[in-house]
Amino acid sequence: MEPLSRLSDLTLELHRAVRREAPDAFVAWVFEALGRMLRFDAGFWGTGHVGDDRRLVLHTHHLHGQPSRTSVDDLPVGPLDRLLAESLRRPGESIAIDLSSGAAPTRLDPLRRCGIAQALVTSTVEPLPGLCTGFAVWRTGAAHPYTEEERLFMQAIFPHLIEARTQNRLRQLVQAATPCAAGPWLAAVADRQGLLRHADDAFSRLLREEWPAWTGPRLPAPLEQALRKGSGQRHHGQRLVCKFEALDELTLVQARRSAAVDRLTPR
Repeated sequence: MEPLSRLSDLTLELHRAVRREAPDAFVAWVFEALGRMLRFDAGFWGTGHVGDDRRLVLHTHHLHGQPSRTSVDDLPVGPLDRLLAESLRRPGESIAIDLSSGAAPTRLDPLRRCGIAQALVTSTVEPLPGLCTGFAVWRTGAAHPYTEEERLFMQAIFPHLIEARTQNRLRQLVQAATPCAAGPWLAAVADRQGLLRHADDAFSRLLREEWPAWTGPRLPAPLEQALRKGSGQRHHGQRLVCKFEALDELTLVQARRSAAVDRLTPR
């Protein structure tokens, strides 16, 4: 199958899966679908933010296709962080790394000892709202390095993977929280400490209208305070209204521009 055809087919599958797949199963589905287009033995998908020390602080991570003898403890996130750090130097660009050669950085030795020979890694940081995504697939066979065609394919599909996951999560949570609601609400998902996990681009831009200096990844302080008060809270700002709905360990945050009706008293 030609590269453009494979890219088109997978992108179309992603659009459909956004509406069909449950959020908890979506990442595993993506790896299965990608595996039909690009050969790999295992993979990693992590989301988080870059801390003050410029190190990646992971919020969530998913390991796919790990051998039964390899657990998250045996294949620690630390060395995977180092692999992602290699690609964060060139955000948005897929990088093929041959760990079986003497040219591979020694800081990646723990990955080499776990049997990883060829890695294809891509990372990006969104300036607004400050969230980072790292994605890596790898092969155990030293004789099968990733080709330039495969690298370009991964680089092209990567932003679609991020957007599909975000929309899948937000769509399902919005429907669960407000199945009959209608209106111009924009959505994000935060943990109980106010740290964003997923955010629609339009949501981030709307928050900037109220707080021009805000860049994430934490919610602005007034929204953090409202979130901690629990489900059903609302925040009325100068330019927007926000509401909160607790969903398991996360909170759905919805925002829209203020309307005249918001200035009316309950009476």
